[in-house]
Amino acid sequence: MKKLLLTLFISLGIIGLTTANADNAPHGWFELGAGADRIHYLEMMTMKEKNGYLYVWEMADFYEPYEDEGGFFDGSMSYKAYSQVDCDMYRLKNLSYILYTQPLGEGLGEDYEPPNKWIYPPSNNKDYGLIDTACMAYDTLDFYK
Repeated sequence: MKKLLLTLFISLGIIGLTTANADNAPHGWFELGAGADRIHYLEMMTMKEKNGYLYVWEMADFYEPYEDEGGFFDGSMSYKAYSQVDCDMYRLKNLSYILYTQPLGEGLGEDYEPPNKWIYPPSNNKDYGLIDTACMAYDTLDFYK
């Protein structure tokens, strides 16, 4: 029953992405959830499968210019990340980041190549939600096959 409801939810979300955007997510993006300082989105329409991995775009939109301890984000208002997802092992590898000066991936973008390592997120982490949503959508919808 849970899988059926999730399949219905994802299917309606995909249909919504191609028509109207009632949940304030940018057109073509599915809102994964909001945190204390940002909202995360997954671009469902561009997911691809190759050699047993999914390749997906994620976007984070910060509520205000984001400063982190390491200076990575350096006042960015949003970023997009292209990631390799392993549905079997529930892990992901960020392949590239683009940091933006404006919300929703607008404005000047600065490319950044992250370390080449797999991330194994705990179940309460936004990356786990990204993996879960992407893999469930791919497994349950014929749209991607």
